[in-house]
Amino acid sequence: MSPTIGVFDSGFGGLTVLRELLRIIPGAHYVYLGDTARLPYGSKSRETVVRYALSSARFLEEHGAELLVTACNTATALALEDLQEALPIPVIGVVDPGTRAATRACGDAGNGERPGVLVLATQATVDSHAYARSCEAAGLLATEKACPLLVPLILVAAVTAYLIVFDKADLEGEPTDVPEPLPAAAPRRSAPAARARARCTGCA
Repeated sequence: MSPTIGVFDSGFGGLTVLRELLRIIPGAHYVYLGDTARLPYGSKSRETVVRYALSSARFLEEHGAELLVTACNTATALALEDLQEALPIPVIGVVDPGTRAATRACGDAGNGERPGVLVLATQATVDSHAYARSCEAAGLLATEKACPLLVPLILVAAVTAYLIVFDKADLEGEPTDVPEPLPAAAPRRSAPAARARARCTGCA
């Protein structure tokens, strides 16, 4: 019987984790939650992130998840232990897997020095030093840099690109119904509204 794996993030970024899971475990069933209504997590307090993460995790458990992947760096850094204690299903995060990927990418420096890794993350993730600790344990030297504007910029670009594709399909006479599954932040719009929004966003 195929397992049901729940995956959640504060937005779109977790879709990259889901893509890898689909490649690694193609036979599983997946339930994805992008909490775009409450993003970004990176500017919130630890207590708030824990509350949001528990809410998302319990939702996925209620919808059949037998394993939970916290595909959000901020939620992993601030709430992973709380999730593991609160839920009756296994919960894994993305910090340690990210560190292992960095270790493979760095290889052996060959000069006796620890390879250096630059971590670009939310303010909350940087303040937690979760990556610094994980990298230290793996023999890497992490330099952490908070990029609080990166998430909004990525989201604006993602939604803009989505609307431009939507507009292109309409101009080519293809069906204007929005395909499923959709990013949670991409609303269903009529074709004229989609064109207007794409133009306005592109000029902003």
